[in-house]
Amino acid sequence: MECINFDRYEQNGKRINPFQYIAEIRNEDCARAVALLVPKMQMHDAAIHALIDEVPVLTSVQRNFLHRILSLRLHESLVPVYEQITKGEDGHVH
Repeated sequence: MECINFDRYEQNGKRINPFQYIAEIRNEDCARAVALLVPKMQMHDAAIHALIDEVPVLTSVQRNFLHRILSLRLHESLVPVYEQITKGEDGHVH
């Protein structure tokens, strides 16, 4: 059993990159979470970005950063993992 501390992104006492961990698809619960989360993020993408735009205390630099990082995390990290999970040979989440 793997011991993961997501407060500090550690696994068995060693620091890990959370997106690398997700991309490795070694944890079935994590894979299921990605399989559930990505379609919802894609479906509500415009609403998520609109919410960022509505936060009055954010500067334009902060808004731009949040828009960019959310888009990058979704399209560069999570979507490729989602596609790998959903296109598995057996049709099951790995």
